[in-house]
Amino acid sequence: MLLTGFNLFEECDNTKSATLIIRGGAAQFVDEAERSIHDSFMIVKSATKNTSIVGGGGAVEMELSRFLREYSRTVSGKVLLIQKNHISLIIFF
Repeated sequence: MLLTGFNLFEECDNTKSATLIIRGGAAQFVDEAERSIHDSFMIVKSATKNTSIVGGGGAVEMELSRFLREYSRTVSGKVLLIQKNHISLIIFF
């Protein structure tokens, strides 16, 4: 059973700040929650200052795989078999 408890105050006119109270069963959980919240704030801060986006987390590999898969639909014969093997290597490695 997942228990969550929080208070959310909405429609507070003229507010410019908020307070987060972090509670946990052990100090390591509180520390990890604090780091995660800090990271989230820094991501939002960075995203509002710089609107450029750089793909990550395998985005380049996935785009290359998609391109090669689409290209392989235009090729036939032995070349197609070679390309399909290369596409599989890109996907799995």
